[in-house]
Amino acid sequence: MRLLSGDDSAGYAQVLASRPFEFPQDHGSHPEFRSEWWYFTGNLAAADERRFGFELTFFRFALAPQQ
Repeated sequence: MRLLSGDDSAGYAQVLASRPFEFPQDHGSHPEFRSEWWYFTGNLAAADERRFGFELTFFRFALAPQQ
C-alpha cells in the first residue's frame, strides 16, 4: 500500500516544466518517473447501427527508483 500513500518521490525525476515531445520515444515508458499512464480511446459501430465509445487506460507505478 506504500505505493498509493503519500508523496514519496525521492529518487525519481520530477516534472517541473513542459518540454517538447519526441516521438516515437515518448509513446513508451519513462522509467525515471514514478508513475505515468496511457489512454486508448475509440468509437465502434455495431451491425445494427448502435454506437459505442470506449476508453482503455494503462497505469505504470514504479515500486522503487532505478539504480
